[in-house]
Amino acid sequence: ALPPAAAGTAYDGLFSVADWYSTFCELAGEDPADLEAQQANEWLRARRLPQLPPVDGVSHWAALSGRSAPPRSEVHLSS
Repeated sequence: ALPPAAAGTAYDGLFSVADWYSTFCELAGEDPADLEAQQANEWLRARRLPQLPPVDGVSHWAALSGRSAPPRSEVHLSS
C-alpha cells in the first residue's frame, strides 16, 4: 500500500512505459523476468539465431512510495 506521506504527491523521476510492468510485478510479489523468453533463447542460441531481449523495465515502487530515489538517471528509448 502507498504510505500516507506519499499520497497526493507528485513523482518527478524519469519513468518509461516499460517500467510499469516491473513496478506492477514488484507490487504483486512476482519476478518480472520473462522465463519463457530465457528458455527460448537457449534454443535460439543453439541454432545461432537472434535472441529475445530481456525485460528492460525497472521497478519504481521504492521511489513512488518514498523509500528511495528514482532508479533512472537517463531517458529510456525503445524502438
